[in-house]
Amino acid sequence: HVMHENVSFSSSFIKTCLPEGSNLTKHLCPGLSNGESNRHEALVAAETDLRQRIITNEDSDIVRTFVVGDELSESIEVHLSDGDEWWRTRLVTRALLHAVHTHRQGLKEVTEGADAMEQDDPNANVDVVDVTTEAIMLYQTVINGAMVKDGESYNEKLEQQGAIKKDQEELMLMGGSHLVKQVIEVGGYSNAIVEGCVFCLVEHKICSSKACLDALFSNTQDGKATHWWSIASTAFRIGIAGIISGSDDLVGMVLDTNAEEDQQDEAIKAKFQPVLDSATDLIHFCVNRLIELLSSDRSESKKLMPVEVDLVEGFKLFYLFTHATLVDLLTEPSELDPKPVSSAKAREMLAEANLSGPALAQICRDSEHQSNALEALIGVLEAAKL
Repeated sequence: HVMHENVSFSSSFIKTCLPEGSNLTKHLCPGLSNGESNRHEALVAAETDLRQRIITNEDSDIVRTFVVGDELSESIEVHLSDGDEWWRTRLVTRALLHAVHTHRQGLKEVTEGADAMEQDDPNANVDVVDVTTEAIMLYQTVINGAMVKDGESYNEKLEQQGAIKKDQEELMLMGGSHLVKQVIEVGGYSNAIVEGCVFCLVEHKICSSKACLDALFSNTQDGKATHWWSIASTAFRIGIAGIISGSDDLVGMVLDTNAEEDQQDEAIKAKFQPVLDSATDLIHFCVNRLIELLSSDRSESKKLMPVEVDLVEGFKLFYLFTHATLVDLLTEPSELDPKPVSSAKAREMLAEANLSGPALAQICRDSEHQSNALEALIGVLEAAKL
């Protein structure tokens, strides 16, 4: 499985390394049918049309006008069920993943029998991640247009129901989450594909790190987001890096080593406060989502279910990665500032921001929920005294 995840041409790997008809092929590529959810034929036709426009590199402004236009809305919305206001975002995302869809279908054929094993793969030399991320960047305005239009439709529905409308930040979080869910739905058979797409989406600020985390937690329950902690770590790292590169204060501020110790501490906190605030928001968001997911026992036995183990152990790996990332970031020297913060000072700053393991464990204790899985998470966090 590790070899499969680290080669670009999976079908060639399966044909070359496994005997004909091997049962291992089905285990190498789990989730090959996840992207084949039942959808109305009008949506399928619209996706096919949009996919062809993208494959032929039609101008992004023309594609955007098509996606947000009344003609497409009128042909689709009559077939939608109530509460399906984010259909444009899903439609655009699936169309942009055309190379992933083709790759998945090829793998599925390889796993289904000996006849397919003898066929040449026409997409054997296609770098799926490269093709997909190029399409995402080329049609970024189309994605943004779809999310904005869907957000407007969502708020209109809330207004009709007499409910409080969402603000722009909440709508972008929802839209980004729907976007990443489709990436997981279609490309979840390969962590390399999902991680590459997430990297692109967050780096180009098409969706936020929090939206990626929300989508990952939404898909851990049905097994679609395997190794979710690795993808979450990528979203976290790229999101934090974006804050640094986008802040002149963080890039250019130099600490005065001749100042008094108290003044130095205040200067350090001021310099890195945007990073710490963002990291705290993301990690606390994850903890609160975990509390929701682990709030009730799934069986009468004290033994945890596989999905619970996946969440608890996965978050431990995610937390260790984020903690190490933040310490490295705070202690990283630069030409202007050869040694900004010591490792001990960096860990002290993380503890003050309630990012230590025991501090996160206390958040779990303070919740109203109790379960064996939640107790296991608390134990893991208590032990993480880094």
